[in-house]
Amino acid sequence: MNIYALLITGGLLYTVGDILCLKWLSYTPPNITYYFLALASYITGMLMLLETFKKTHIVIASMLIIIFNVVSLTIVSAIFYDKPINLTQGIGLAMAVGSLFLLK
Repeated sequence: MNIYALLITGGLLYTVGDILCLKWLSYTPPNITYYFLALASYITGMLMLLETFKKTHIVIASMLIIIFNVVSLTIVSAIFYDKPINLTQGIGLAMAVGSLFLLK
């Protein structure tokens, strides 16, 4: 499988795990099902990251998956949770994406 496909999928799985953790914490008492689904999502995303370590530099792969996670989480937060980013955060995201081109 393509390295970028693995990293994008892994980053999206991290985002799913983040959303499931938010769901888990939103219930009183917390719903343990969301907890285990979040862990499964995180572990699956981590396995995809580990697979890319065989084919690319560890720093680049780790940064890519985190940036994909942050960008997708920002989009999900803006659309579903009505938490848009401000100008400073947008500049920070653009700089994070730009840093990838400098590392390659």
